[in-house]
Amino acid sequence: MTRIMSLLTIAAGLIFGLPDCNGQTESPTVDGPEASDLVERLRGYVLTDDTGDVTAISLPDRTSRVVYAPRRTANGLGATIHALSGPDREGRIAFIEDYFFVASQKDKRHLLKTVRVDGTNASQVFSRPGSAMWATTAAGNGEIGSYVSLAPTGGNVAFISRVENKQMPGALLSEGSVEIWNVNDKTGRDVQVVAIDEPMSWFPDGKRLAYSAFVDRDALPKGVAGLKEFGNYFGEVWDQLPAIHVYNVASKQSELMCVGWQAVVAHDGKAMFVGGWGGGEYRWLRFDLAARVAEPLVLPGVSGALLGDNADGCLLYIGLPTTGEKLQFTTNNSPLRGPKLKLSVKAATPRGDSFQTIVSAIDPRSNASFGPAE
Repeated sequence: MTRIMSLLTIAAGLIFGLPDCNGQTESPTVDGPEASDLVERLRGYVLTDDTGDVTAISLPDRTSRVVYAPRRTANGLGATIHALSGPDREGRIAFIEDYFFVASQKDKRHLLKTVRVDGTNASQVFSRPGSAMWATTAAGNGEIGSYVSLAPTGGNVAFISRVENKQMPGALLSEGSVEIWNVNDKTGRDVQVVAIDEPMSWFPDGKRLAYSAFVDRDALPKGVAGLKEFGNYFGEVWDQLPAIHVYNVASKQSELMCVGWQAVVAHDGKAMFVGGWGGGEYRWLRFDLAARVAEPLVLPGVSGALLGDNADGCLLYIGLPTTGEKLQFTTNNSPLRGPKLKLSVKAATPRGDSFQTIVSAIDPRSNASFGPAE
């Protein structure tokens, strides 16, 4: 799971092409033509909380249904969805339900829950005090990070807690302690790993977790992949760099893989898609785990997260609207930022020579996830 646009991007003010409150700024699009048959190669579900509910969009038919609707009162009090992930092979979705809008400060809390993709079997794993909404900011207390990641099998869920700010040249970031919980037995623990507040991703076996953590530049292996693409930040050369690691649940050990902000493990576990902001654009690489080499991905109009891939070779990602589409903008905006261009979920072939819009007009502030059907 990931937010439509990484918090790193948002924090740096890089939501590009956004119009001001008067809509005067020209908004970017990606030129077509689009393919019409890629959606037929997709099997699974795209999840979003774009409407405030957990919504599942089945593929290839693109039928949409509300899976879980947080309870709210007529005056706006009640729960919101903070993060989501899945579905796994059993059709389960994991999400954080947050209670920021409550009558009393003591009632603020966040809950880890699961629900099946058909809307049944909603279950609570835990409830903790404190709201998740502003937890990674000065207004919060580091209760939980911005993301949650559900393993494809086995029921493991990863997130970070005890989040603290980390000031880097030109960017204020966050990092915290990785916790892994199991939704089957509803137990969990801190695994003694510190990770950046960026999306994490499980391998197909549900026993290995890819995450990003800062590493001293001087400690990086010679020739490490990703250094060229993610080795500086807006011209700033940092002493520490974000690097993708893999944590093994059984051995409790981590191994450094490459430089990068976030990783999405491929459906077969043989590669990772490594991405983030670099050189003034969103970049994604395919990192081969056996050869330890990376090659750039071509994702037409990519403007945020890569959600995953499937056995047929299609990649799902967040992209700009296609030229000629009616542009839509967000409502309920910050007076400092104004309306934001709504984005889309797109599918592309591995070489990027063909793409198609799968879901249009999604709020860039929302969450999205993809779970391929087996």
